[in-house]
Amino acid sequence: MDQKLIDKRQEATGHAVASPSQLHRIIACPASLKESLHAPIPKQSIYAKIGTLKHELTAHLAEGHTPWKEKDGYEFTVEDYQDIDVCLEFADELRDQVKYDGKKYYEYWEKLVTLDDLGMPMIYGTSDLIIGNSKQLHVVDWKFGKGIQVFADENPQLMAYALGAIYSLESKDIPTVIDKDMFTPIDSI
Repeated sequence: MDQKLIDKRQEATGHAVASPSQLHRIIACPASLKESLHAPIPKQSIYAKIGTLKHELTAHLAEGHTPWKEKDGYEFTVEDYQDIDVCLEFADELRDQVKYDGKKYYEYWEKLVTLDDLGMPMIYGTSDLIIGNSKQLHVVDWKFGKGIQVFADENPQLMAYALGAIYSLESKDIPTVIDKDMFTPIDSI
């Protein structure tokens, strides 16, 4: 593949051409990876923008910062904060679970993970939440969209995030329990 096209596309979109979120398509049709390099770059939809902002705000609040009322021209709604609160409560439950084991735990929000160590440098992306200890690992992907349900079972995006998380850990103790969660807050309210 043409590295210049790959670099141009990644710079224009801010995403890997073989990002974990695109692996379902690439696995189903490997030729789509090469063809996607020539496709027009679509303008970000308002829904994608809102989803990105909700991801950013969730991590921002998890790190103990003051809530935003507005960012990049978008005013957060009560419903947005309800969705985010449900995500933060789920993260609290996971944190309590891994701390209960009595092991040293780790927690990363919006962590860049890559499969570079496995010889796949084109596959990288940002995992919303990675939390675990030497025995268990939880990889969480928030889904704020409405109308399209996504499942965690055999999900290539979460499998890539889990592999990337394992290779990015400071400790090389591989957890014996790896749990992948697609968490849609609107399903929980």
